[in-house]
Amino acid sequence: RENIYLNASILGFKKKEVDEIFDDIVEFASIGEFIDTPVKHYSSGMFVRLGFAVAINVEPDILLIDEVLAVGDEQFQRKCNEKILQFKRQKKTIIIVSHALEELRTLCDEALWLHKGKLKKSGRAEDVIDSYLKEVYLNEEQLADGRAKQIGEYGRRWGSGEAQITKVEFLDEEGKKKTFFKTGDKMIVRINYKTNKKIEKPVFGFAVHTDQGLHLSGPNTRLSNNTLDYIDGEGTVEYHIKSLPFLKGKYLCSAAIYDYSCRHPYDHQEEMHVFEIADGTIKETYGVLHMPAKWEVK
Repeated sequence: RENIYLNASILGFKKKEVDEIFDDIVEFASIGEFIDTPVKHYSSGMFVRLGFAVAINVEPDILLIDEVLAVGDEQFQRKCNEKILQFKRQKKTIIIVSHALEELRTLCDEALWLHKGKLKKSGRAEDVIDSYLKEVYLNEEQLADGRAKQIGEYGRRWGSGEAQITKVEFLDEEGKKKTFFKTGDKMIVRINYKTNKKIEKPVFGFAVHTDQGLHLSGPNTRLSNNTLDYIDGEGTVEYHIKSLPFLKGKYLCSAAIYDYSCRHPYDHQEEMHVFEIADGTIKETYGVLHMPAKWEVK
């Protein structure tokens, strides 16, 4: 309780003025039952919520916000966004320091991109954020290649060995090897193999799992009516994905060669390969898949 009066007095408000908005501050911060608890016992989130509630209820002309958008539950964050948009409609000056990029797209007209204390770009919020994400994607793509090599050393592998998968590669539509894609990108999965004898009617399979183990997809050549008469020696089989439906995350992949009955494994590599997905033009964040669809209002 005392901290509300202290914070407001620092902002130039008298006790009588704070009394008039006290209940609004407590209600906005959603800490009513803890209002008389010493602030030293507050979590960092509760402390920031209380400070933000004071700041916005004293109706400032200039509002400076530092990472508040990442604090609190969904309901509190919605209240923050609604209040900021209200100030924006009132033509107040708002400066937000945040890494919550999608909220910055919604809330801000202009943006500054700072890196190690230096200005890298300024301008329209959309343009600055897109430039920032482009650089992040390039850096993450390099890191993803390293993680792919590391994860490829794990997983499980079994099979009789007459045919073996020698390499699994992920290619973009231009045939460039990579392990970092965006939702909606085209992808080619190239499975390299070799045999030590002629294998008749083999079945090649590929599967995608989340990094939590959820099995998302498991196509194979037999189910797709792509029967191979035989394989002998070395070769490649490719699986072409027109548009990756997966949302942002890391995905573990399995590759396998079975006999035509799909009961005898020549080589089964379970979750030994990995690719990663970043946000693309599709901005969905809930779930793991994007469904190609559209909204119609009638």
